[in-house]
Amino acid sequence: MPKLVDYPRNSLRASYELASAIDLLGGKCSAQSAADAMKLKISGNFNALVSATTKYGLIESKSGQLTTTPLFRNIKLAYDDNEKIEFERKAFFSMVLFSKLYDTFKGKPLPIANLSKFLIRELNVEENIATRVKNIFIDGLKQLKLLDGDNNVIILQEEEHDEDTPNKTLRPVDDKFGEDAKTPKAASIEAINSEDFIFHIVGPGINTKITIVEQEDFDILNAVIRKIQKKFNSANEL
Repeated sequence: MPKLVDYPRNSLRASYELASAIDLLGGKCSAQSAADAMKLKISGNFNALVSATTKYGLIESKSGQLTTTPLFRNIKLAYDDNEKIEFERKAFFSMVLFSKLYDTFKGKPLPIANLSKFLIRELNVEENIATRVKNIFIDGLKQLKLLDGDNNVIILQEEEHDEDTPNKTLRPVDDKFGEDAKTPKAASIEAINSEDFIFHIVGPGINTKITIVEQEDFDILNAVIRKIQKKFNSANEL
């Protein structure tokens, strides 16, 4: 399996703190200004924090300038804790490795004692960082209320299916605000650091990512497209 290099070396909590510091500086500042605001020095550890915060989608880094993103703004301005946690889940699961781990263990006990070994052997995480990545993942699951007291990984509520949709869970990536409620967005396809492809489909009543790893996933994608086409045709008949 190709090495998954898109894992962060800092937690979602720590990354949110960096994004918040940038937000207090007007939402855009230099890396040096952000480090000063957090009373940190520009170093390998700070650069790793910037990298993690970028991977979570909370900031963008370009030409030495750090800028907060709409996703950070959605978390910051969430109306309640439930909505906030939905946006935080979107940030957390933007990590391909964390998404794969969740899909592997959802509904099952998390093998905490052997999780570092699993990361090294099955997902090719570097051995010297595996324990840290493991702890970041566990901390994230707890923060997002996806790990119960017995260390079972909680399954997110399944999306509604109709007669055309195969009975398979599609991980919700809800983003209620910042979207045009009347205009569906086109599906997009993006290459990631593994051999998989992800289709992200957003529109009224739907916001989901479908990872293509086997033939069955194309059936799911086609079923979702048929569902959208039905709604589109019904709306035009009115």
